[in-house]
Amino acid sequence: MIKRIMTPCLCAAILAACARVDYRARTSVVHLPTDRASYFSADCLTWSNYIELKPDGTYSEVTREHLGVRATDEGTWSQNQEGILTLVSTVMCADVIAPPLEVSVVRSERMAGLPKLKEVIQAFLSSNAAAQFEVPEYETVILTEGEYDLDVDVNYLLHRQFVSRAELEQVIAAIDRYLSEPEQRNCQAVPMRYKDRVFLLWLNCDPPSSRSLTEICRDIDKAKPEDTVIYYDFLISEEEFKKGVKKPYPFKFYPEMNKITGAE
Repeated sequence: MIKRIMTPCLCAAILAACARVDYRARTSVVHLPTDRASYFSADCLTWSNYIELKPDGTYSEVTREHLGVRATDEGTWSQNQEGILTLVSTVMCADVIAPPLEVSVVRSERMAGLPKLKEVIQAFLSSNAAAQFEVPEYETVILTEGEYDLDVDVNYLLHRQFVSRAELEQVIAAIDRYLSEPEQRNCQAVPMRYKDRVFLLWLNCDPPSSRSLTEICRDIDKAKPEDTVIYYDFLISEEEFKKGVKKPYPFKFYPEMNKITGAE
């Protein structure tokens, strides 16, 4: 199953991101324990996520926002011998990735918009005979309107100025695989250790920076040991998890609001 999900194009894109500085030689894969829970948290400045991977093979996610704490995901998890963590969710789903292009799906109900997006891409290619197309400044190549608003975006880390007809055709093929093969929709990540931090390197969901070993390690290098490195999922203790999910996320820029929300 993993070989089908990790296509050659996707593997090549991940490895290319590490090629400039060989962080692969400085990091190691972490196999999570199965006899006790593991906890991860991502601080995103105005909200945070907490993931609990339980020993019974289930997981849950809690989102902590300014106005409260709410459950946002649940499902089952497993980790294979290579260290790839697979989350089978009842709510969330992976993105459609065909490097350098991708479609952010995020939630299962948004899959209903993929057939329309495929038709929009096909119509665009039929009405444009060019071999390549310029990438707009906002890095969205194909836009759709309607209930789901699924778009085809360029991975912003690649700084592409043009995309080819063949690359858009690969998105169509990736959508077909995504809709026909349920395992394509499972989010996957690899727990990695760099220096004294353990984090999730996502493979097929989350923003491109969370899927780049180079970006994550560089941000860790820039931070002091006591600093919070924002936007990435880091391993935390059970104590930190229990404390984090009790209260709303604090207002960092308007601290006077914390008395109202109870975040203090």
